[in-house]
Amino acid sequence: VIDKLDSKWERFSDDFGLGDKRNQPKRNVIDAGGNERSKKVVQSQSNDGNIVLDEVFADNLLKRCDETFMACLKTQNIATISAESLLRQINDTTNLLRKSFFKASSSPANAQEEFNFNCYVHFRVYNEILVKEEVFFPSFKNDFEATVGKLILKSTLKEQPSLLQDLASETTLNERLTNALVASDTVATLLQNKGLIDTWE
Repeated sequence: VIDKLDSKWERFSDDFGLGDKRNQPKRNVIDAGGNERSKKVVQSQSNDGNIVLDEVFADNLLKRCDETFMACLKTQNIATISAESLLRQINDTTNLLRKSFFKASSSPANAQEEFNFNCYVHFRVYNEILVKEEVFFPSFKNDFEATVGKLILKSTLKEQPSLLQDLASETTLNERLTNALVASDTVATLLQNKGLIDTWE
């Protein structure tokens, strides 16, 4: 059963750029390393290894992902999955995979490793449900990513309210582009400081 699920996951992720495919070169991507305007704004600094995961922020983000997943299912007219059944599947998958996921480690998992595992479990369950329910993935993916992206932006604005004023100010096109780059960099920096990402470009 697990082999079948793995093969489905591989095909699913390859088709929609969720696995190794996401690391292949993409068009129309601003690379801070080669674009002079963005390089002045985007820091793209690797974290020094001393940043501790903000567990409250991380767990809340994952919880909101669950809520968004359920909401997006409803827009696809999928009513067979409840919040309770989603949680039950997540718990079952956690119990099934925990031992094999951490078997190579001789020391107890730290907070970052636990969060990585939890993310893996949640998104694996999402995938299994989407495949089983034969959900039309492109539109689902767009809705899910847009909603989660807005949630991250709201979290950033809550901690950096000055960003809202900068983005809303009446400016030229060039200034709006610069403000957007600053905002993107601020969001990425927040996620890095929360321990959720290492670097960006």
